[in-house]
Amino acid sequence: MAIEYVLRTALERHIISTRRHFTDVIRDIRAEIEARETTGGQVDRLALARCGEVGPDRAAVLAPGVSRLVRLVLDRPSTTAELARTLPDVGLYCPVSVLVQQITDGGTRLSYDSVAGAIAVHRDEAATAVAQSFDAEILELLRRVADRD
Repeated sequence: MAIEYVLRTALERHIISTRRHFTDVIRDIRAEIEARETTGGQVDRLALARCGEVGPDRAAVLAPGVSRLVRLVLDRPSTTAELARTLPDVGLYCPVSVLVQQITDGGTRLSYDSVAGAIAVHRDEAATAVAQSFDAEILELLRRVADRD
């Protein structure tokens, strides 16, 4: 017999708005990710896949004020592996998603749900520290791209 239970988790959603054009933001996120490397001679890049774009031809299905929507999936396999060693549930939250929305007035909105916030309910200090570092890296990248002229 199966047992089911519900574990309530907190959600920490970061929303960054910019006047930059949607395609410029997507292009710059891709470029930033492709340029990143770690020290020690081993390449450990954030992996990126573009998923589920809803474009202008299907804009009627989107919320008012949003004309395009792209979900970017970001992962750093070494970080995910490190988190999974102490907290297997992290597989629910990594890889992470960034939702990029083109706003009809010409701006762009970036949304990101914090991994550290999602796993906080587990009270695992080691996993939380790794997740906070990963969150900081992702948010720093998004803020830098959003602030470009």
